[in-house]
Amino acid sequence: MQQLATTSREIAAGNFGQRAETTGPAAEIQQLATSFNRMSGHVERYVTQLRHAARANRELFINSIRAFAAAVDAKDPYTRGHSERVANLSRTIARHLDLEEEFIHQVWVGALLHDVGKIGINDSILGKGGVLTPEEYEQMKLHTVIGMEILHPIEQLRDMIPAVRWHHESWDGTGYPDGLSGEEIPLIARIVSVADSFDAITVSRPYQRFRPMDEAVRMITNLIGRRFDADIVSAFLDAHEEGEIRVDPRTQTASGAAERPEAVV
Repeated sequence: MQQLATTSREIAAGNFGQRAETTGPAAEIQQLATSFNRMSGHVERYVTQLRHAARANRELFINSIRAFAAAVDAKDPYTRGHSERVANLSRTIARHLDLEEEFIHQVWVGALLHDVGKIGINDSILGKGGVLTPEEYEQMKLHTVIGMEILHPIEQLRDMIPAVRWHHESWDGTGYPDGLSGEEIPLIARIVSVADSFDAITVSRPYQRFRPMDEAVRMITNLIGRRFDADIVSAFLDAHEEGEIRVDPRTQTASGAAERPEAVV
């Protein structure tokens, strides 16, 4: 009976492979142990199936998010791959901040979806190959609010909404849409802001020439205290020094057009 109790505790703790000894002086105890082991085997199989199903559902969920983000990027041929790059860089920065793995995953998903609101912006504005008018720029800025409204009904994505709504806020309070400043800006949004800006200034578009890596790093560093949180930039620089930040040369084709305000830092 003591051995059965010990095995029960192991199974309750999640060690589903445990089995009780089926030999003993009493036939009733042997039968009880045999039945107990049969039950344990069923539980182990069911838990394994549930884990496989949960893993499959998680992969489907993530792949759906990636497909959605790619579809949004595809509205503007010059931003193709932007969300994926920002997500990967945001995750790298988060890891250099020594954050919990669960939060790092939230950062990655939030960054992947940071521009989802652009699906509600007129294609003529997204694809304009020149400087936006003030009215067009105000429309473009609405993508942060539209993105929040898209994600809010999805309970599993609620924790990622701050990255979507506030990744264009600035440390000094001059950003949008709400003019938050300092630590009023959620950490996830501060991380995505640096990653988003770095990708924007290292990719060539009709309205902006790309900056080389060293120049882009200097631009990010020079905006500590104005646009960016110093701690986030420090983690970004650590990742850069360790060679974890790279620029895809395919995104740096020649361009000499005027710069669009929301594309640069």
